[in-house]
Parts: sequence; C-alpha cells; structure tokens
Amino acid sequence: MQNDLLALKDKLSQAQNLVIFLAPKPTIDVMAAGLGLYLSLVSAGKKTSIICESEPLVRDSHLVGLDKLQQNISGQNLTLTVNIEGDVVDKVTSSVDEGKLSLTIIPKAGCRTITPSDIVFGSSGASYDLAICIDFSSPPPSFSKQTFLVNLSNQFSATGNLNFSDPNSSYSELVTAILQELHLPLNEDIAGNLMRGIEAATDNFQSSAMTADTFEALAVLYRAGARHQVKPVFPQATIIDNTPIIQEREQEDQKDIQAIEQELHQMTSPSPDWLKPKIYSSSDK
Repeated sequence: MQNDLLALKDKLSQAQNLVIFLAPKPTIDVMAAGLGLYLSLVSAGKKTSIICESEPLVRDSHLVGLDKLQQNISGQNLTLTVNIEGDVVDKVTSSVDEGKLSLTIIPKAGCRTITPSDIVFGSSGASYDLAICIDFSSPPPSFSKQTFLVNLSNQFSATGNLNFSDPNSSYSELVTAILQELHLPLNEDIAGNLMRGIEAATDNFQSSAMTADTFEALAVLYRAGARHQVKPVFPQATIIDNTPIIQEREQEDQKDIQAIEQELHQMTSPSPDWLKPKIYSSSDK
C-alpha cells in the first residue's frame, strides 16, 4: 500500500483537474468520505468536482459540502437526446442564420411529432487528469478510458490504475488514513464529515468490527477539531393492556361518566310535581 500511496501522491501533484465519483445510492459513510476528500483536495488548490447520480438526501444535510454535489458530468460538448422509445428520428439537419445555429429533428414517417418536452439536454467531453471512484465494483459508465483511475473499495478490487481496499475499515477511515499519509489538508469541516461517516459505519461506535486503526483514525480527527455527536436516548413509553393500574383508571373513568350522565338526566327530566294538574283559586271571597 505504501507504494500505491507514493504513486497517488505523485499523480496528485501533477493533476490539475480531478473528479470524485460516488456510487449510486451511497451510504452515509460513502457520502461523508467523498465530501471529506473533496474538501481536502479543494483546500489543496486542486480543481475538483464530485459527482453522484443519486439525488442528495435530507439524511446527509449535516455534511459540509453537500451543495457541491453534482449529478452529471459537466463537459464542453452539448448533447441532445430524443427521449422517445424506439427509432423515431429520420434525420437531423443544421443551418446557420445570422450566426445562429439551428437544428431540425425530422421524425420518421408514421411517427408522432417530436416536441420540445421530448428533448433532454446534457453534456459530454469532460476531461479529467485523475478520477477517484468510491464504492464501485467497476468503473462508472461516464468514465473516460484516458483518465487515470484511483479506486477506493471495501472489497479487494483491481478495476483502477491504483486500488485502495480494506474490508475491515469504513470508507471514511480509509480516506482519513490517505489524507494523513499524504499530508493533505484536514480542517474541522473535513474531519467532521469523516467523523460522521465513521459513526454511521460503526453504529455510533458500537460495532464489534472496530479495530485499532479505527481508533487511530478517530484520534487524528479529534485533533483536527471533529467531535463525536452523542445521539440522545429517549425512554420509550410502552402501554400494556389490562394492567391493574389501567383497569383501575378505566373503572374510575366509567364511574365519572355515569355520575355525569345521571346529573344531566336529573337536570333535563321534569319534576313529578310539575306533571300534576294545577288548580288556581281566586283570593276574593
């Protein structure tokens, strides 16, 4: 691994345009590791992009740098995709009028008219000196074969030009070790992200899979300003039916209801005297 670290250090020193690819539907650990690495490379003065095709989740909103996450590669070439199933395009023509380019997409005979809502805009032609893939079993589809690939995986893999794998550690722990060994920037925000990743990967430090390397990584992050976020434990109230105290309360409630009903009945029922015929006599004799 030491030779791979030296090779990575050499590549990073030469690279000017880098990209970090995160696997689709990343775990908190993968997201935290990727954002931590992204912030470190940016702090080192490297032009870096971070890409994940999945949309960010509220779950990850506490991670620094989440707003920098992109879902697509931004290249210099504009692409237009006709989002209709089947082979419906007959031909595409272009013309230039007063310096303005116009494209015309002509559908095949018998096919419905292609509308603006059927067109999906994208980009291609992105060029990177170095790509770092996290949690991929194979290079992402948008990966350029000319780009030097660094692969970070928790399974032993050989899909990249350089591979860093450790089944016994989290991605955040692995990134912490790389930053430490290569003397890359590690400030409070970066350390905080990596701490959140290790917390998630180790079930808030309760996992039996934690190793001495895990505690060494935590010590590095603590020194950089990260702090463990203790999750509050709230007692859960449980109600068991037919317990004596509940039966007693139900009986008391029933007595109160019966008393109220009886009182209301007395208030609304006429007195027996009111039902007797009334005989009025004059006071004059």
